Amino acid sequence: MRQSFKLIMICIIVSLLGGCHTAVTEPKKALPALPEQANWTNSSPIDASSHHEMIQVAPSKHTRQSPQAEGDKKLKFTLHAEKKQQQLQEANRSQLKKRQKLQQSNRHTNHQSGQQTKQNRHTHKEHRKQLHAQTMTKERKLSLPELRIRYPDIFKMRGSASEKKVALTFDDVPDNTVTPVVLDILKEMNVKATFFLVGYRAKAHPELVKRIVAEGHTLGNHTYSHPLLTKAEMPKFINQLKDTEDIIEALAGYKPRFFRPPFGEITEEQLKWAGDHGYIVVNWDVDSNDWRGISTKAVEDNVMSTVSSGSIVLQHAGGNGKREYLQNTIHALPSIIKQLRAQDYHFVTLPELLHDQQQKREQ
Repeated sequence: MRQSFKLIMICIIVSLLGGCHTAVTEPKKALPALPEQANWTNSSPIDASSHHEMIQVAPSKHTRQSPQAEGDKKLKFTLHAEKKQQQLQEANRSQLKKRQKLQQSNRHTNHQSGQQTKQNRHTHKEHRKQLHAQTMTKERKLSLPELRIRYPDIFKMRGSASEKKVALTFDDVPDNTVTPVVLDILKEMNVKATFFLVGYRAKAHPELVKRIVAEGHTLGNHTYSHPLLTKAEMPKFINQLKDTEDIIEALAGYKPRFFRPPFGEITEEQLKWAGDHGYIVVNWDVDSNDWRGISTKAVEDNVMSTVSSGSIVLQHAGGNGKREYLQNTIHALPSIIKQLRAQDYHFVTLPELLHDQQQKREQ
């Protein structure tokens, strides 16, 4: 097969040179028949001229292009490369912007996180201070002067010193022995005062409660049964105030704004509750100590030696029901009123002294 192919190629070359026409006209003598497997050739004699034409018509793949075509091709390649380079640069710039934006966001987040952490630390610190203060308060109860300083708007012990006024106050009323006599003295001397009522006694003597109101005096709440409130739980404390309040409202037509704890003792929690529910807690800065059974002269001295402008004077006009009890108050009261008037003091009720109202403010 290889020999046949070589003969064909030789004939083609000779034909091209013009000297192989005789050999081609006799194909059987010049060229042996090709095997049947070589089906890519014709069974007829090969026409050398047609092969020549085929070779000229089908140019080689490696045919050299013109300089202009090569220049255009290089230009296209250059433009394509530049475009790819620009796209790559744009992609890099976009990635850089995203990275910068992410870094900025992370810095902002870290800053906020730092601020939040700082705020949380401050809040935690304040919370620990409050817990410590509460713990210390529970361990050491505040004294009455400390309570007055901490809660000046709801815990009063005296009025303003700018005016020469005095408020006489009477606790543990009413009873049938002392209260009517004290009312007679005040009426005769034209003095208005404030009476702190014990609930169960007011309930037992409604006519005296109505007389106190009718004669222009002010009523205050002194609990229902006169317990020591510092030993009372909150539910008992609340009931002591509310039960007395209901009795006074039924007899006098209003809920009293002023509340005086028995013995002047009250806890911080109770004080805050009273303030939150419309009360003003009132103690005193002048104590007559009349309830101790001391002499009339001692009662007078206790008052006159400590009284000043804005003072709230503590006395009693009710008690154990014994006739001799509080006789010192009954005998000392006219003298005290005369001496204070001689010093140009004016007698007023608590609403006047504290520039407030006698009726409780509902919250």
